[in-house]
Amino acid sequence: MKKKLTRKVLAVMAGIVIALGIHQIFCCMLTPDIPAERIEAARSYCRKHNMSTRYFVFVDYGAHSGKRRAFIYDSEAGKTIATSICAHGCGKKGWGAAPTFSNVPNSRCSSLGKYGIGAWRRMTVGLPSRQLHGLEKTNSNAMRRGILLHPHPLFCLDIATYPLPLACGMSVSQGCVVTSQAFFDKANALAEKSGRPLLLWVYA
Repeated sequence: MKKKLTRKVLAVMAGIVIALGIHQIFCCMLTPDIPAERIEAARSYCRKHNMSTRYFVFVDYGAHSGKRRAFIYDSEAGKTIATSICAHGCGKKGWGAAPTFSNVPNSRCSSLGKYGIGAWRRMTVGLPSRQLHGLEKTNSNAMRRGILLHPHPLFCLDIATYPLPLACGMSVSQGCVVTSQAFFDKANALAEKSGRPLLLWVYA
């Protein structure tokens, strides 16, 4: 009896793993592309402002929250080298499928625009992070608001939830760009070795 039960449990678990694998392949096929014009605009901006012209971090909040919508692009290789699910700010109405944007302190919203990835710091909750410096009028209060790039334990498996929204809740992001640990580690490593600041561009 126990052996039969064990076999059934293992069969169910195997089925779940296979289903998740197929779902993630499906989600990867639906991962938004980075428009060539945006890549060129990022390169031009970074050249003009003495930032890294090789690596760019893009966050597409126009994409469904259940898809991978954070990207690290290597302009020398001409390809995306990392992707991640990414939480947006919960806002005053709580999390949902679509974000609202604001540059106002205490709005708990994401802010659109270009950021410079700044210094590493340890958050009060113990998570590693990178300070984000707002470079445009739409995100000029980033420092004042404490906007960061950081990972979250809920995203450790980096599982895309599409067509369901990313159920992140207000504890995950109150305006910060929140990704998987692997994505953050990659961005952090590139920021460490780069002689110039990296651009992070949030758009919708």
